[in-house]
Formats: sequence, structure tokens, C-alpha cells
Amino acid sequence: LQWNLAPSDQRYAAIDGKHLKEYVSEQAAISRRYRDAGHKFWGRIIGAESDAEDARWLMEKFRHAGLSDVRTQSFDLPPQWMPNSWSVIASSGGKILQFESVQPAYLAPGTSSDGLDLEVVYAGLGSEADFQGRDVRGKAVLLFSMPQPDSAWNSAASEGAVERAVGKGAAAIFEVIAAPGNIRMQIYPAGDKVPAFSMGSDDGNALRNLIASTSASQTPRIKMYLNVNMVPGLKTATVWGTLPGATDETIYVVAHRDGWFE
Repeated sequence: LQWNLAPSDQRYAAIDGKHLKEYVSEQAAISRRYRDAGHKFWGRIIGAESDAEDARWLMEKFRHAGLSDVRTQSFDLPPQWMPNSWSVIASSGGKILQFESVQPAYLAPGTSSDGLDLEVVYAGLGSEADFQGRDVRGKAVLLFSMPQPDSAWNSAASEGAVERAVGKGAAAIFEVIAAPGNIRMQIYPAGDKVPAFSMGSDDGNALRNLIASTSASQTPRIKMYLNVNMVPGLKTATVWGTLPGATDETIYVVAHRDGWFE
């Protein structure tokens, strides 16, 4: 694209989107290397080697750009939530479903080594009306969550759907992200009191259809396993650099380096 810049804006003509995209690709490559090293919970995860690699990457970019006083400021982290492995399988009437998109919700508790084997109940959008006539105590609850453009970002949050399900005795939560395809999403912040997972639309629709096709004599069930550790002793760092300006003001430009997935 060629921008039609005013004479006073010609100094910005050298800003090149293709060049900036190279930085995006390098950031994604850091995440992929961490994933390919065998981490199921992957990305530029705070406290992990991918976080340290990203700090080194940013220091090099700052130095190459000519910033002065480039340095890191290290921080001790409190114990970090790290899910190591998980699996989710649903079954009914001899039909078995495995799901590609399930992702544990941030700070969700793990299961025992034996996992959980629960009846699964569909509860729509998780409103009070959706729960009417449904006994969810001791069961896994399937919720659909619609993205929305506000601070809650999704209907499950604005409805209080997860809290309502837990309050009614649910033993596990599956929150379907109702966007096209089979998106994998890291729900945050969550802090769910029971094992909880997000799930893409394709997987969520398949599970809902399995529930719908179950006869009165059958019980749709879902088996899940989630191994989580709270890892102590990790560190992260802020990366600093200074670009002298044209005035005596001090302006702080701040961004976070971490990111789930790419």
C-alpha cells in the first residue's frame, strides 16, 4: 500500500508494514519453538524459557534500533499455574468423541490422576432460564458463550454463567466459544473452582449433538483428565531502553511481551 501523506507527515513514509510483520513472525517463532519442545501449554509463557528468549529478542531489537541504557529488570514470580497434560473424551450409545480444541481455563484446578467420569448436561447460554428444570449437581455442564464487544467480552461472563453452574453444584465446566470454526482459546482471567475448559464451536456442536441424540435409557458421559502444577521459583523481567527525544518530557511506552499460542 502506498499512503498519500501530507508534506508534514513525510517523515513517517519509511514506516513499512511488511517490515513490521517480520517482527510478528519472529515472535510467533519463539512460541512455536517452545511448543515444538513438547509443551502442550505453549506460547510466550511468563516464567518459561520462551519468556526468557523473548526478553533476549527484545534487548537485541532495542540495541539494533539505537536505544540507550538497554537493560533488564528481573522479578521473582509467585507460583505459576502450569497445566502439563489434559484429555477430554465424550461417549454415548457406543459413539465416542475426542476434541482437538479443548484448553484448560486459567487457574482451573486439576483432577486426580484417575480423572473424572461425569454425566454431561447442556445448559445453553447459562442464564437462569437455561438452568430451569436441569439438575447439574455433580455433572459436567456444557455452556455456549457468544463473543460481544464490551468489557465482559463474552456472554458467559456477562450472564455469570460459570458462577451460576458452580453454584448449582456442577463438577466441571465446558465453555464453547461460539465463533466460526474450532478456535482454541485461553480463557483468562478465570480462577474456576472446578475443572473447566474452553472448546471451539465445531467441537462444542458435536458434543451438543451427541447429548441431543441420546435416548432416555442412555446417559451421555464425559471423561476428563487435567494435570496442573503450581510452579515456584520462576522469574520474568521487564526490558528497558531509552530513546532521547526532542523535549525534556519523559514518556513511557509500555507493552507486554507474553502471549498464549502465537
